[in-house]
Parts: sequence; C-alpha cells; structure tokens
Amino acid sequence: MNLYELDTVEVVSGLKARSFSVVELVQVLLARIADLDHLQAWVHVDSEAAMTQARQKQTELDAGSVGPLIGVPTGVKDIFYTAGVPTTACSKVYADFVPEYDATTVARLQGAGGIMFGEDSHHRVCLSRPVSNAQSLEHRPYPWRFEQWLGCCRCRDDVSDRIWKSDPGFGTSACFL
Repeated sequence: MNLYELDTVEVVSGLKARSFSVVELVQVLLARIADLDHLQAWVHVDSEAAMTQARQKQTELDAGSVGPLIGVPTGVKDIFYTAGVPTTACSKVYADFVPEYDATTVARLQGAGGIMFGEDSHHRVCLSRPVSNAQSLEHRPYPWRFEQWLGCCRCRDDVSDRIWKSDPGFGTSACFL
C-alpha cells in the first residue's frame, strides 16, 4: 500500500510502530501533491515548512513525545488564518493578505502534532453557489471528472482525498445561499 492511501489512524499507528518515518511520509505526500497539481487542490503549499515540521515531529516521536495527531499531514481551507501563510479566501480581493496569527483550529492542529502543508482551495470566499470567476483565483475542476464544477465548501475534502486519505479535513459554516 502506498503511504498516500493510509487514513489518519493508519498514519498514526504506522508512525508509532516505526513502519515509516514522518519525513518519508511528508516526502511522499509532497510528491503526490506535485503529481496531481493539475487538480488545483492547493492555493499555497509550503514544502520547506512541511519538511521542517516533519523533521521536528520525527525528533519528538523518537523522544517518546506523541500527540494524538503526531505526524499527520493536513492542510486547511484558504479561509483559516495561518500565521505567515497567504490566506486569500480563493479571491483576488485578498490575494496579498498574510495573517499574523493562527486560527484556533490551526493552532490546535499543530499543538496535537499535525503537520501543516498549506492552504487548500474551495469556492471563492466559500460562497455556496457559482459566481463569476472574475474575482476567483482559479477554476477548480472536480477531481474525479474534470469537466464538472468542483462545488463549494466541501470541495477541498474531495480533492485532498484524491491526493491522500489521511488528511482529516475541517468543516466550516461559512457557506450561505
């Protein structure tokens, strides 16, 4: 089985059992993101930060410090504030916005041992209906049928599930009709 096919529980179990390393997992997933970049699943990927976090989490794991999500890779929607990471809400309006602090969800994810890869895509500012692409950063194809529209707020989980199964995903109530 490929590492990108493991779910969250299998990743944590495999890391604890030393079946693979955090660094090895992150390298495989970064390669997978690059291979499937045509899905436009990510607005921003920070490969260098992900590898730095992977080495840090491996050191913690080797020292016996194990959080509930130790080494679990994830991204968050591009509406969650992540300190120092562009947070655009998939809109040109916010193209240059970089928050100075982490959203509570991001801080808790990292505090539990998760590895943040970056921010992934969703429909522009989480609107639940198609809008003009004039202010959108990109058109996001549905990952299983490229000719179809990706949808709205749940789309990030659909795409990330195609890239790797262990991304726990986070829901929001940002959609409205």
